[in-house]
Amino acid sequence: MVRADIIGNHILEICASSGSSVFHAYDFDPDKNTLCEISPEIAKYNFISIRNCVLGLNKFYFASYEKESKAAKFTVYEYDFDNKHTKEIFSFYENNAVSQNRNRVKIFILSSAKFLVQTEITTPDESSNLMGIISFDLALYDSETETLSRVDVADFKNNGINDIIPVSENKIILKCGYSFIEDERFDMLSEKEALIESIYLTNPAQLIADISLNQSTGNMTLIDTAYFNKCITTPGVSGDYVYYEVVDIINKIISTTFVNIKTLERITYKKEDTGSARNTVPLIIDNVPYIKTELNCTEKFLNLSNGLEDMEFSGEHFICSCGNILLFNKPHRNKDRLRIYSFPGINFLYEDQYSLKYICAKNDEYYLYIR
Repeated sequence: MVRADIIGNHILEICASSGSSVFHAYDFDPDKNTLCEISPEIAKYNFISIRNCVLGLNKFYFASYEKESKAAKFTVYEYDFDNKHTKEIFSFYENNAVSQNRNRVKIFILSSAKFLVQTEITTPDESSNLMGIISFDLALYDSETETLSRVDVADFKNNGINDIIPVSENKIILKCGYSFIEDERFDMLSEKEALIESIYLTNPAQLIADISLNQSTGNMTLIDTAYFNKCITTPGVSGDYVYYEVVDIINKIISTTFVNIKTLERITYKKEDTGSARNTVPLIIDNVPYIKTELNCTEKFLNLSNGLEDMEFSGEHFICSCGNILLFNKPHRNKDRLRIYSFPGINFLYEDQYSLKYICAKNDEYYLYIR
């Protein structure tokens, strides 16, 4: 497994062997064309996931752990891309069972000194097909004062935080509850195991204050919610929009919703769920909501702002958009070829031969990274 992300003017590569419990991280500097492994002497574990929820923070966080007699010690590290330095931020202890089987630890970086730690304990399944009931324990750690606050927000404790996505310096999207859509187990779901799924828009400083004041409910704007016979995919954020899909399992309807983060205006596109081979994808292209439909090697793009299909490509596969640049992969004599178009106007710009394994194109102003 290999994935990449752009942090500041650096590219972070994560590599893990199949079935391995650890991963390796590399700092690639495109300006100097250098690749350096980040702290190879420190083991980095897959079951400890860290999400940076602060835009513009030019740092990479990872965690390790070691078993002690009665508990496991977890240590969080910070790697600074600018000075190439790794330092220990804070440590915490959890029961040794956390590091076993499917149990996980999630850490959300809410500020340079505030870390929301969620431990997830999975109970035995009712059958081998089901997830099993998850219990959640959350705490807010302050690395400057070396204090912690237990989290009493009911939705967090009951359903867990699935993801936190930074939108701007003062806004985040928060997804509670785990969706059974994304691993295609919703047809085996029991109501006993179902979690309430919700999407919220909030301010990270407000979230920290709510937790510090032991609030049982957070001051968050509810975007959408679903339960049992409806599931919500993990939202995406691009431009002024957050977008996600709601699958109505009983009525076999998939609703794709785009919400303007600034105005809270909504655009919803509905279609019949024809099974696991779903051929529509929500996209934001140059800050415009689109639905991409693939049928018989033809990809059509429906502009939801005006209701018109204003792009169509045959024999090419859409990869991603980067601002107003559209990337396509076109097979040519058993070789992959990259084709680049500008939007609007769909003007062909460039073509070259590439073997495309993955693409990271998040930094519109600085890099278009292709590998």
